Amino acid sequence: MKIALYSGIIVLLLLLCAFFASCDTAYTSVNVLRLEKAAKHGNKKAKRVLTYVNDYDKTISAILFGNDLASIASPVIGTLLAYAIWGESFEYGPTIISIILVFLVLLFGEIIPKALAKIYSYPLALFYVNAVTIIRVIFFPFVWVTTGIAKLAKPIAKKNPEDDAPLSDDELSAMVDDIEEEGVIDESQSELIHKSIEFKETTAEEIMTPRVDIVGYNTEHSFAEWVKEPGVLRHSRIIVYRKYFDRIIGYIPTKELLKAMLDGDVPDYRKLLLPIIAVPSTMEVSSVLKLMKKSHHHIAVVKDEYGGTDGILTLEDILEELVGELYDESEAIHLDVIPTKKKNVFLVSGKMGIHDFFDRFNLDQDEVDEDYNTVSGWVIDHLGRFAELGDHFSYDKVDVSVSKASEYVVEQLEVSYHPRRKKKKD
Repeated sequence: MKIALYSGIIVLLLLLCAFFASCDTAYTSVNVLRLEKAAKHGNKKAKRVLTYVNDYDKTISAILFGNDLASIASPVIGTLLAYAIWGESFEYGPTIISIILVFLVLLFGEIIPKALAKIYSYPLALFYVNAVTIIRVIFFPFVWVTTGIAKLAKPIAKKNPEDDAPLSDDELSAMVDDIEEEGVIDESQSELIHKSIEFKETTAEEIMTPRVDIVGYNTEHSFAEWVKEPGVLRHSRIIVYRKYFDRIIGYIPTKELLKAMLDGDVPDYRKLLLPIIAVPSTMEVSSVLKLMKKSHHHIAVVKDEYGGTDGILTLEDILEELVGELYDESEAIHLDVIPTKKKNVFLVSGKMGIHDFFDRFNLDQDEVDEDYNTVSGWVIDHLGRFAELGDHFSYDKVDVSVSKASEYVVEQLEVSYHPRRKKKKD
C-alpha cells in the first residue's frame, strides 16, 4: 500500500516539475508583440498573460517557488519509497532511488518540458494562464517577501554596462525573424524591416547611378538644340555640367522646363538652374537623406576621394533601397533577372546589385568583395580582366556565361542555377 502511495506521489511531483518548468519557459520566451496584438483584438486570455509577463518578477517567483517545492519533495518521497520497498536492511536503497529520480526529473521534469515550451510558448502561455493565476494567489506571501528582498538588493548590485548597450544589427535581425515565425508580421513586412536595419550601413556609392549612365546637358553646346534630341526630357531632372561631368554646376527640374516651353521658346537654362549638393561616395545613405531634407533638393552628385564625379544619387534611389524598384507611368519596367525557356536558366543584368544577385541565387554573402557593387564588377573581378563575349565560369551554385559585353562593362549574363549543388571546398 505504501509503495503504491509513494509511487503515485512521485509521479504527481514529476508532473508538477514538468508543468512548472514548461510554464517558466513559456512565460519567459512568449512573444510580447503577438500578445499585444491578440489583446487588442479582444483575446481576454492574451490580455491576462500580457499582464503576468509585464509583472515578470512576481510571476516567475511564484512559478520557481512551486518548481523548487516539487523538486525538493521528490527525493524525500523517494527515500520513503526506498524504505517501503527494502526496509532498513538495504542501506543503498535511498541512494539508488535518488539517482533514478534525478534522471527522471532532469529528463521529464526539465529538459523535455522546456524544449516543448520553447516551441509552443504562445499557446502554452494562454493554456496555463488560469493555473498561473492560482499559483500567484497561493504563493503570494512567499512572492511578496522575495520581491521585497530583491528590491532592497538592487541598489547594492553592480550595474553591468552591457545591460544598456544597444542591440546589434544581428540581434535585431534575429528578433525580426522570430517575430515573423510567430506570425506577428508577414514576409513582406519582415523584408522591409531587414532592409531598414541594413539601410544605415549602405553608402551613397552602393546605390548611386554611376557616372557612365549619367545623362545631362553640356553648357558648351546649344541648350535649344539639345532639348530637341530624343529622350532627353524623360528624366525628372536634368544634370547641367561644364565640359566634363566632374564640373556639374546644378540641375534643372524637367517639369519647370516643360512649363517654360509651353509659354514660348526654350528659355535660357540659367534661369531654371538650381544648385546641387555634393556628397562623398562613402557617406551613409541615411545621412544623405537628412542632407536632402535640409537643403530641399532631392538630388546629389557623388564625389570620389579625388573630387571627381562618381555618380548621381536621387531621393528615388534611396526609397528604392527600402521598398524596391519604383516605376512611373512612362517608364519601361526593367527586370534584373529574366527567366528563359530553359529550366533554372536566367538572363541577368550586369547592373544588378551584387548583394541582390547573391541573395537571389542563395550564394554566400560573405564572399562578396567591397571593391565592386554590381554583377558586372563581380564578373570582371573573378576573371581578373575585362570580360569578353562567351567568357564563362562556375561559382558555388551557378554557372555564369557572358552573353552581352561592351569594351569595359558586362551588360548581360546567362546564369544556370543548380540549387542542390554543394559548394566545393578549397
